[in-house]
Amino acid sequence: MQMKKVMLAGFLAAMFLVIAGIFAGMAHAQSITGEAKKIYVDVYVVDSKGNPVPNATVQVLNNLSAVVTSQMTDKNGEVLIVLTSNLTHGAIKVTADGYEGQTISNITLKYNSTAPVYASYLVSLDGNGYIDKAKNIYDEHRTAVIAGGVVIFFLLVLLVLGKGKRIRW
Repeated sequence: MQMKKVMLAGFLAAMFLVIAGIFAGMAHAQSITGEAKKIYVDVYVVDSKGNPVPNATVQVLNNLSAVVTSQMTDKNGEVLIVLTSNLTHGAIKVTADGYEGQTISNITLKYNSTAPVYASYLVSLDGNGYIDKAKNIYDEHRTAVIAGGVVIFFLLVLLVLGKGKRIRW
């Protein structure tokens, strides 16, 4: 009788360990699955000399060009973006004051069921500050600048010619 009790206790202990192991495995699988459904996108932003660009705006766009998320780079020019849904034919757009923006197009990032996905991008922004910004404004409005210069030139000519005598309109 004593032996039957020991065997029953051993059997119950073994069953308890098996059931506990099954639940522990399920909990571990759920935590892996939850973590696996994340996409980590690390973006480094540098200038044309390789220096980090702090406070650059990094936007992740979906295939409809709508902003999924937007974050700023830190003092090292880096930002870590965590996506919880797939990105198909999306883009990463980077802008910063004094620099020409850059867009990395046609990006597809999909999570899998076993491990998280990591992606890293290095974005180099062209331009050397506000000089390029002023040049871009001039290029966009060149005709108006030239026309304004011509008008000022003629006004100066009229001023010089009209100094000796009165000009009647």
